[in-house]
Formats: sequence, C-alpha cells, structure tokens
Amino acid sequence: MTHAQVDTLVFEFGGNLVKELLSMIMSDERCSMILEFEYASQDLFAQLLVDTPQWTEWMG
Repeated sequence: MTHAQVDTLVFEFGGNLVKELLSMIMSDERCSMILEFEYASQDLFAQLLVDTPQWTEWMG
C-alpha cells in the first residue's frame, strides 16, 4: 500500500482505520509507520491528532 493510498483511507475513514492498521503490525513498526505518515501528510496527521487524541494509546 502506498502512502497516497493510506492518506486517502485515513481521510475517508479517520482514526478507526488508523487503529485497525496499527493493530495488524508489530509495535516497533507502528512507530515507523506513524512517523512516515506524519512526514508524508502533515495536514492529515494534524487532523488525526484533532479527531482522535487517544491515538497514542494505540501505539502500545
């Protein structure tokens, strides 16, 4: 899946999709994925923080 595809899915489905995606990968990969998402799509990442402030709980 490309960053553009992930960005589109997050925009359309929001935090629930991010939570689902993160649940499917190992914890060390979660951090990398979030950092890449923040770098690739700063506006969408900022919206994720606003829409789902509990996202940090999903990282554990």
